[in-house]
Amino acid sequence: MISMALLAIYTFTDSFVIGQKLGSAALGAMGICTPVITLTYAFGYLFGKGGAALYSIALGQNDMQRAKTIHNTSEFCMLVFGIAAAIVLNLLIHPFAAFLGADASNMEYVIPYLRVILIAIPALMMEISTTCYVNNDGQPNISMETTVIAVIANVILDFVFVYGFQWGMFGAAFATVFCSCMGTVMKLVYVCTRSEGLKPSFRQIRLSQIGSILGSGFSSLILESSSAIVTFVFIAQAIRYYGNSGSVIYTVIMNWTLIAVNLVIGVSEAAQPLISLSYGMKDATGLTAYLRYSVLSALLLGVLFEIIGYGFTPQLVTVFANDNPELIQLIIRCMRMYLPAFLLMGFGICIGSYFQASGKAAQSFVIMTLRGIILPVAFAFLFPALFGTSSLWFATPAAELVTSCVAVILSLLETNQRKK
Repeated sequence: MISMALLAIYTFTDSFVIGQKLGSAALGAMGICTPVITLTYAFGYLFGKGGAALYSIALGQNDMQRAKTIHNTSEFCMLVFGIAAAIVLNLLIHPFAAFLGADASNMEYVIPYLRVILIAIPALMMEISTTCYVNNDGQPNISMETTVIAVIANVILDFVFVYGFQWGMFGAAFATVFCSCMGTVMKLVYVCTRSEGLKPSFRQIRLSQIGSILGSGFSSLILESSSAIVTFVFIAQAIRYYGNSGSVIYTVIMNWTLIAVNLVIGVSEAAQPLISLSYGMKDATGLTAYLRYSVLSALLLGVLFEIIGYGFTPQLVTVFANDNPELIQLIIRCMRMYLPAFLLMGFGICIGSYFQASGKAAQSFVIMTLRGIILPVAFAFLFPALFGTSSLWFATPAAELVTSCVAVILSLLETNQRKK
């Protein structure tokens, strides 16, 4: 859970330094680039969490050989995909930046930051997948400790590169990528020296397993990539209704949302290996207990998010933007409309992860797709058209509410069916 929260600090620190040093225009440009980072992490989860869930199920069934082939296959295919994506997107970087929303007024900020991120796609994916496997190998403390070190280094290097070396947007992106790679290397040292099941081996790659891995990880791809898709849509809608200030508004809200979402995902990540092992051992009591614990924990976090969010909204906003008082007041109003989403997100995330971890991909897909793409995007267009400009910020809370209802109904149906 701490590891997942700290992953959000990478983007958070970049936003803080860029907003304070380079101003609101640069902060908005970073928001335009953020979906790329989120989507990269999403594909890391596709291969990492998809394979790791099957890895834990194999361990629960005492099938170490199958566990090893699952790990090696998913990691190999992930690296091939990541390298191909990095090459293609770097060759098309200018049209790709324009597609994301960059224009002549902010292209000078977007390209330096985006270039570094695109080059590092394989490394960023590797960080996520390695974390998933180390957690499922029974060593979450390894993930936490290495991530803590990497994040502390990122905070220091952000200030050194941006303030000290005056490297601007390039410096912020380079600090993030460098420290992400550092954390990955530390996890790989554990993998190569202390883990029996995670040692890399080309002899244990079975391409016939890739379909199962992708199927298992698809809901995680939806969960994580949804943030990129929703960010892209919301920034486009915010710019439409608020002008260039729109990207700044959503970038500030998004940074706090990433921390909240990652904490809740951390809860589901903590429960996932236990749920998968219980499923492999056919332990129905464990399945029910871990689902209950994860949802309750996420709900308690949601209450905490609401207290902090409404109690300290001005302070949260001025962390990133302090050069335009009128803009600050606008962001405060918009963020307070958005905050109810933090209370509700735990139901969809934890119940969707439960279905994924217990081998029920269809239910997980329904929940993650509703929460991640269909409802937020639909409401982002529908609400402003029906209820006015400011209702844009109620779209996400409404999507979380509907998804929560669907997730609870599916979990109750599954529980009743299992009892029969």
